[in-house]
Amino acid sequence: MRLEPSDLASDALRRFIVAFLKALDILNGDDSLQSRFERDKGLPQAIVANAIELYFDDCQLLDAVPQMRIFSGREAGYEILLRLWSMYDATRSLPDRKISFPYGTVAKLFGVSRAHVRRLIESAAREGYLELRAEGGRSIEICPSLVDVVETFLSLKFSLYQIAVNRVNAEKRGDPPGNPGGSPSAISGEQARASLMPEIPELLKAPGRTLMRGTKDLAFCLSVPFTGQDSFSRIIAAYKDVVSEMGGTLTIVDANWDPGRQCDQIASLVASRPDALFVLPTDPATISKAVQAAKAAGIPTLMCDSSAPGTTVHSTSMHNHFGMGAASADYICKRLKGKGKIAAIHLYSNEAWSARSDGMRFVLSGYPEIRIIAETAYSLTGSATPQQAVEKMLREHPDINAIWSAWDGGAIGAAAAIRALGRSSIFATGIDGGNEAFEYIKGGSAFCFTVAQCFYEQVYWNVYYAHEVLADRRSPRMIINPAYAIDERDLSRNVPDNYDHRGVADRLGWRRIP
Repeated sequence: MRLEPSDLASDALRRFIVAFLKALDILNGDDSLQSRFERDKGLPQAIVANAIELYFDDCQLLDAVPQMRIFSGREAGYEILLRLWSMYDATRSLPDRKISFPYGTVAKLFGVSRAHVRRLIESAAREGYLELRAEGGRSIEICPSLVDVVETFLSLKFSLYQIAVNRVNAEKRGDPPGNPGGSPSAISGEQARASLMPEIPELLKAPGRTLMRGTKDLAFCLSVPFTGQDSFSRIIAAYKDVVSEMGGTLTIVDANWDPGRQCDQIASLVASRPDALFVLPTDPATISKAVQAAKAAGIPTLMCDSSAPGTTVHSTSMHNHFGMGAASADYICKRLKGKGKIAAIHLYSNEAWSARSDGMRFVLSGYPEIRIIAETAYSLTGSATPQQAVEKMLREHPDINAIWSAWDGGAIGAAAAIRALGRSSIFATGIDGGNEAFEYIKGGSAFCFTVAQCFYEQVYWNVYYAHEVLADRRSPRMIINPAYAIDERDLSRNVPDNYDHRGVADRLGWRRIP
């Protein structure tokens, strides 16, 4: 009895067989099979018929490599497996073998559901063939064990097709049954990989943007106002950590508080055609046009710490500046029991940070017996230090009870000024959080309260949604991250360095501001 494939089966297998013919020609060092295919369109069908006969004549490859059933027994599983295998790069060290394999994009590519892809990948991970480094397939590490399984299977499959080709040749020559025209030499996994890899695009549909590239190859750029301040240092370190974890390289430029310079730097970064651009603005309004130009150039652009007026970026991850200013003022008002005189240090040069002062004034409107009797609009590029600015206010207004500062640097300067002038009854508040601020608060200085931002979480969402955008999925226009009211009581036990990671502050019992 001779088995013949149906027309439907022949059409379905034709593309695969032709790819294998090309690969076999590479192994054999010639193009004889491709040339024969041009002359004999029935060649693939003949090879398929013999391969099916071999399959039923105890050449069932899945019995020899049962690990393949994780993939081959599921819809589009074999094609997805080949895609994974083709993206493995053995030249990289193990920590760098991360790829972007977003479930939604893969599902669309192969005509299956996202849940189907997720279950398939998670099954392979449970068996030790993959390491899932980020949710949704954004970062997957391919283990060598997966490559071994695929290449073992493919070496057997190549041998099967080579025997099928030999049978076809024998039939053409009129050899008697049972004489397959000689057995092929063994085909190794490395040979299978080298010969079949060029044909992967023929076996699979055209890939999406990120599917043909490992996440290690993604190029990200970060534009920051400054690198020498504690909060910015923590933000930059977070970008480095998260990009390294999710995959990609990161180029960082520092504007040194110069908005014009930051505009020029953004233009230069856009000209380098990164995969995505992160912007932490010196002043959102000033750099708005540069951000618009980045978006218009087709660069996925994401803002950190504040939005850019007049333009719509892919996503903005920030904190509630108005709310943080309000929380700090609320602490002052309650500690003064609703009556007193205060000084304020503002950061009007940045539109977002200016909103902190708006929040402070809103709270004070509910406390008519608390008045601002001195204030200064501090310039981060000016010659005076925060300590000098506060000392001037304290000398001019000896009846000041407390100092509200728009950022921790101002509160640290205020603490130094209060100590220098011996005004120990005065206290100061700040906004930002971080190790330096925490040490001042724990140490019993005049700087006694801050609003701690979750810098790492803020950055995480930026990088996360950059990967989502590159995977052709939606990203939220605005993300408001949690911030926490911190005084000496909250720092009575050791604060872990990852306090600003998702959920850690809540587990520490810190109080979220509204």
